[in-house]
Amino acid sequence: ELGYACGYLALGFLKEAISVNGGELRKRWSLKSVEARSDGVLISLMNSSEHASYVNIGHMLNPTGVERRFVPGKWTSSGFQYEPNAEEGMTLKQKWVEGLFFVEIGLDEFERAVEKFCEPRIVAFLEKNGL
Repeated sequence: ELGYACGYLALGFLKEAISVNGGELRKRWSLKSVEARSDGVLISLMNSSEHASYVNIGHMLNPTGVERRFVPGKWTSSGFQYEPNAEEGMTLKQKWVEGLFFVEIGLDEFERAVEKFCEPRIVAFLEKNGL
């Protein structure tokens, strides 16, 4: 169905916009539903990761009221590796971490692609079939 094709296209653009190390956020995106409506198609995408919204819109590094906190773990060539029982680690100071806005970026790219490639074909199909 055309709606699902568009849904998977949107999902692809969204995943492509994610530039987070490790790829966990990218893997957790899925197409939840596609609903045909009189004004178009409603595509619902979801991410099962608990921290996806924090990475997208931004967040405070520490919980409210906590100025500093210790995170146990070690530094590796690919970054910091959390290890709950480690004696060494890092101290995080309270600050705002900017969001990456990958949802907005991916969906903007999707909308541009639909306008450029899909809409002319849909209009031509509708006109050809007298719809």
